[in-house]
Amino acid sequence: MVGLFVAAGHIVQLVGMRYTTAGKCAFLSAVYVILVPFLVWAAGGRSPTAWNLVASCLCFAGVGMISLNSSLIPGLGEALSLLGGVLFGLQIATVNLYASDCDMMVIAWMTMLVSSVIAAIPAFIFEPHPTAISASVFAGILYLAIFCSVFALSAQNIGIKYAPTAVATILLSMESVFDCLAGALLLQETIDAKTLIGCAMIFVSLLVSNLHTKSQRQNQHHEQEE
Repeated sequence: MVGLFVAAGHIVQLVGMRYTTAGKCAFLSAVYVILVPFLVWAAGGRSPTAWNLVASCLCFAGVGMISLNSSLIPGLGEALSLLGGVLFGLQIATVNLYASDCDMMVIAWMTMLVSSVIAAIPAFIFEPHPTAISASVFAGILYLAIFCSVFALSAQNIGIKYAPTAVATILLSMESVFDCLAGALLLQETIDAKTLIGCAMIFVSLLVSNLHTKSQRQNQHHEQEE
């Protein structure tokens, strides 16, 4: 199931990027920040608190400040990007559902295996067979496969097992902040005041979520001692 959600999420997200801007795609894909606590709750987990909702909404708004450069106009690309965010939310919620009883590395490797097989099917059907691959393209493929897929997915699954779900989703949304930093360092993109405000909003949401989680654990510890 996790592999299915990962493959489907990436496919609809990549197709959606052909019909919208990268900023709008990043904003709409980050909808999982708000969805995941409620998906986990629907699956029988702990219900989200008011602080979880405040932190998630603040983080989502921060992602929007970073990613959006113009008004959001609904269209095919936006709809597919939003669907991708829902699928990634289902992926995280499903991993959380089985995290306590399963080896996270097994889940990570099975996820990559299943998603690779699923993604290969439409690739062979719809994509032209490459006649040659340059060294730079091959290096890019290796980077995406090793660091962005194998390492990132393994680290994400292990983190979801030990971090509270609401905190984990907000930490995953830090991707938008690193996008801005990478663009500035590698592509010489400028960081304007709106982007800095968005980064600050995400940072505050992390503080709210982490401080609330720490307070909850302290209260539970005191109750157990009593």
